[in-house]
Amino acid sequence: MKWLMRFAVATAVLTPMAIWVGPAYRRALAGIAQEMLGGLGVSLHLREVRVQQPLQIAIFVAMCLASVRRTPRPALRAIAIGIPLLAAIGLLTVVIVVWAARLLESHGAAPYDAGPRLMASALDTAPWIAAPLLWLVLLGDREIKPSLMSQDGGQTSGATSRALPRRRAR
Repeated sequence: MKWLMRFAVATAVLTPMAIWVGPAYRRALAGIAQEMLGGLGVSLHLREVRVQQPLQIAIFVAMCLASVRRTPRPALRAIAIGIPLLAAIGLLTVVIVVWAARLLESHGAAPYDAGPRLMASALDTAPWIAAPLLWLVLLGDREIKPSLMSQDGGQTSGATSRALPRRRAR
């Protein structure tokens, strides 16, 4: 419950900043994606990429800040590793989706066909999956494991703990 309260407060503080930074972030992302796509032979002009990645990064940071159990060092380490990784995941998702959409378009796919719709869904979904998964990898064991463990020597509580054989001290 404490984690949820810390997460709610951090999200409330970080969300307005993410919304404020969003347009500049999306323009910068479009410029970098345009250069990468140019290297793949796809010529197009992107002014802005419509992604919610700044909000997704803010939620990741809020999850990390809510995860401070003993010291803030692991959370700060996760933030330092996670923000560039999430930015790279978002950039690669945009490049792959635009490149695949152009490839499908060159083979005669219409915008309402399943392929282009799947690409658009991937662009919307990938960042929202990446943030919690990255949090689980970087900090999840510190947060989830203690809440699942009981105080009876590290075994789970309930019927499962009674069914597990106990080791004898030698």
